[in-house]
Amino acid sequence: MDKSILRKWLKTGLIYKGRFQATRAGMPRRGISPTLANMTLNGLERNLIAHLSAKLGIGKAKKLKVNVVQYADDFVISGASREALELEVRP
Repeated sequence: MDKSILRKWLKTGLIYKGRFQATRAGMPRRGISPTLANMTLNGLERNLIAHLSAKLGIGKAKKLKVNVVQYADDFVISGASREALELEVRP
């Protein structure tokens, strides 16, 4: 994540009922948090697959069929089986 962009976003403030309000701390609810979450989560699937491939080998990692789906400020990790997710992905 580009920390300089994050700092600028956190200091941007907001417009509420046509009036500018300076940001005192953090960000408003329903503000840009989905964007920040996606910036943070970007690459999660790629890094998770790389980690599993290094740990288990490419062939076994592919058999786990691990996928990451991002939406808004949340994500879901799916896999071939519950056991694979609990034993290989969760740790």
